[in-house]
Amino acid sequence: MKVALVASSFLPQPGRLERRVDQIARGLARRGVEVEILTQGCGRAGFQQHQGVIVRRFPTAVGPLRFAVAPKLRERLRLTSETFDVVDVHTRHIPLAVAVARTRARRIVFTPGAPLDVFLGWPYTRATRAVMAATAQIVCHSEIERDLLRETVPEAASRTRIVPDAVDVAALDAATPFVTAGTVVLAVDRLDRLTGVRRAIASMLSLDPEFRLVVVGDGP
Repeated sequence: MKVALVASSFLPQPGRLERRVDQIARGLARRGVEVEILTQGCGRAGFQQHQGVIVRRFPTAVGPLRFAVAPKLRERLRLTSETFDVVDVHTRHIPLAVAVARTRARRIVFTPGAPLDVFLGWPYTRATRAVMAATAQIVCHSEIERDLLRETVPEAASRTRIVPDAVDVAALDAATPFVTAGTVVLAVDRLDRLTGVRRAIASMLSLDPEFRLVVVGDGP
């Protein structure tokens, strides 16, 4: 079996999406799957192979121009998408998902890397609907996301699957307990405007003083 993981960003860039793609790729490789990660960024083009996983990087900048989807990545998808059994796109930005949806990939999986309401809101609604129409499976990280998707795009309801984010058990066991008075509200996510951390911060105004917000995450 041959799988492509198309990612809007990848390690060493920090973030939940980047770590998730890395763990999925290595897990698939351990099970004998042929895996390629196709990603983009502001750096140079690159190729590497590690632990059975091929990583191809494509620059989003060409001279003074900046692109939402790296031109060479778009071309790579056009030429090779049919050679993969599954193309799974992990992205915080809808243009990359649209580029994948326009290929002739046999089976596309869409794994949003930002809250679904970002993709389903203006001005991305039509593009997101087009992506979902082309996908075989849509991965939601929670029941709330799945219910929002079913309500907004009913025709995609039968193709949704809930796959919660995993945790690093060893790191949790090794962690030092966080001691504080009151009730702790824990927000864990990438620290940028596309995630839900800012909502958690705003919601604290409606809670009693006994509640304490603890934010865990990294970002750009």
